[in-house]
Amino acid sequence: MKRYNNNIKRAVAAFLAALLSLGAFAPACFAEEIATLAPMPTAPSLAFASDLLPGQQFDVWRSNADGKLYLYLPYGVDREALKPCFDAPSASANGKALSPDSVTDVFASADTVDFELGDEKFAVTLLPASKLPTVFITTESGSL
Repeated sequence: MKRYNNNIKRAVAAFLAALLSLGAFAPACFAEEIATLAPMPTAPSLAFASDLLPGQQFDVWRSNADGKLYLYLPYGVDREALKPCFDAPSASANGKALSPDSVTDVFASADTVDFELGDEKFAVTLLPASKLPTVFITTESGSL
């Protein structure tokens, strides 16, 4: 019986060591991309809101690695009911006019959408939480 317990202890120890080593190397796979994200440095700002999380906005981010713009959505946010927030005099998405804080379904059937804010044109790729391991934290002050 004692030998059986030692074998179980060894197996558990080996499993935990393997699990910890995977945990140590996994973040390195994503570290380069995470470190290269920066808020979109353009004059007209673009963000999105959802009735699911009142008072929260989801900013568009530019990857310094590939220069593309991304919109990360937390789990449960309906991609078909986003409200664009912008400060440009005019805006459109895939040629469809947008108005601030009114619901749009521009991401309903496309993962990448072409936007035009004032004179600026760019594409934004949607990355919903269902495709990414994410944690969304809401604090009382709105920041950590």
